Amino acid sequence: MSFIIGLAGPAALLLFGACGLALIAYVVYMLYLHPLAKYPGPFLAKFTHAYAAYHAFKQDIHLDMWRCHQKYGNFVRYGPDRMLINTANGLRDIYGINKNVTKSQGYNAMVHRVPSVLTIRNKKEHSDRRRLIGEGLSDSAIRRYEPVILNHINHLVDVIAPNEGEEAEYKKDQTWSISRNMAKLYLTTGNYLAFDIMSDVVFGKQYNLLGVPKYRFLPDAIAGSNIRTTVLLYLPGLVRGRLDKKLFPACIKARNAFLYFIGKLLHERLQVTSPKRPDVFSALSSENRRAGKDALGPEQLGAESTTLVIAGSDTTSTAMSSVFFYLAHNRTCYQAAVDEVRSMFTSRDEIKIGAKLNSCVYVRACIEEAMRITPPIGASLFREAGPGGVTVDGHFFPAGMDVGTSIYSIHHNAEYYPRPHKFEPERWVLKSGATTAEQLALANAAMNPFSIGQRACIGKSLAIVELMLTFATVLWTLDLALVDGKEGETGRGKEVGAPLGRRNPEEFQLYHGGITSEKEGPMLKFSRREVKAEQMELDAAVDETKERMFVIREEEIVEI
Repeated sequence: MSFIIGLAGPAALLLFGACGLALIAYVVYMLYLHPLAKYPGPFLAKFTHAYAAYHAFKQDIHLDMWRCHQKYGNFVRYGPDRMLINTANGLRDIYGINKNVTKSQGYNAMVHRVPSVLTIRNKKEHSDRRRLIGEGLSDSAIRRYEPVILNHINHLVDVIAPNEGEEAEYKKDQTWSISRNMAKLYLTTGNYLAFDIMSDVVFGKQYNLLGVPKYRFLPDAIAGSNIRTTVLLYLPGLVRGRLDKKLFPACIKARNAFLYFIGKLLHERLQVTSPKRPDVFSALSSENRRAGKDALGPEQLGAESTTLVIAGSDTTSTAMSSVFFYLAHNRTCYQAAVDEVRSMFTSRDEIKIGAKLNSCVYVRACIEEAMRITPPIGASLFREAGPGGVTVDGHFFPAGMDVGTSIYSIHHNAEYYPRPHKFEPERWVLKSGATTAEQLALANAAMNPFSIGQRACIGKSLAIVELMLTFATVLWTLDLALVDGKEGETGRGKEVGAPLGRRNPEEFQLYHGGITSEKEGPMLKFSRREVKAEQMELDAAVDETKERMFVIREEEIVEI
């Protein structure tokens, strides 16, 4: 026995020495010889993707990417083979049309059974799938869904307004509701409203999360399951040996609960051949039949519908909570938005898709600015350089390297957005006098809450319509304000004791890994606005007079 141990000793030493030499060689290569070696970045990130996965798990990866740009500049090495580029030129070079890139291999971790339009890496397959889905999300289709959307928004107004049986607050001759958490708890207005709309628009099914608690576990199940998914996006190697199941048992449980619900929903929807009203699924099925041999099977239909519900509900709910936060914390902006809506529409029934809604440029600016400061997806959507490599803002990266732009980081780049941490809707309104054509062009060049190019969010138009209709209706019908005291600070950054990136009390805080977000607040109270017919007529007459005066003055200026 001692003889065997004696032989094993030298062998073990040789093995240990070989491993040590291999490690040293790996470190030297990554630090000095790798194609990305010349770029600065976090030390650990030069050797392992576990650095990014850790921040995805902490749900602060968007802030860590921003911190890296603050420390290292616009070009940051964020992994052994990954680069972050924080410029508008880089944004276009990576995500623009017909660029030599594909989605990062990390997206494979998001696939359940079959890929969806979000996770398909092959460009031709993605183009075909996007064309099939496009009909269900076209402008004409969205108009058909308008009654469904408005029905849910009107329900929201009824839920958040002062209700009988509450201990309401009385102030300034108004009855105010008790506090409403616009992101969580009993009235998860953002998540619940967005999920209600998307499930109804996509599947034609009403779950009424706003009014009934039975299915309120679904938004939390989505958020819980996506913690694991986002970690895998940055460190896909965790699926080997199903290590992810051991590390994220709660996430797996949440995912299974949601998938069971979706499977049952899909099975029921497939049995409906003649829906009572149009929905995305019927449009998708119709386009699917026209596709003939390229038609999608039940699994593909399920994957696309599920992706639309998850992506559409979470990102829109985050945007809603953000807009509520910034309007409540910036009373001058709030009043300007209220004045615009109440002067534009003479009744709540007038609030529909069309010219008047499109004319609410300040409300749209508030939505844009909220999504700039607090983008629902703030991390980087990495792309893999194709054969022959890719040049990004003058820097060449060989094939196989991942390149990307952190949405949160570029939205806070002072080169494009002076005072980047300030909520200033006027930066999006050329006629406001607060911005010039050049400044607006710079702002637009870097703005990408829905990404850009061929793989931009396919549901962008639907999301904007939801947001515009929601805030036009709420601002026309209700008054809102922050609740008093400590509760009113919910959702803010903390000036003392918080890490860099979470210290701004004027910024709505998100906790996410890059796909879905968790948030808290703001805590608001609402009061029903009393509208008198005589006052509405007077306001309309005043507006008409102002319009005539403006036209006259404009003509006088032209003549001069």
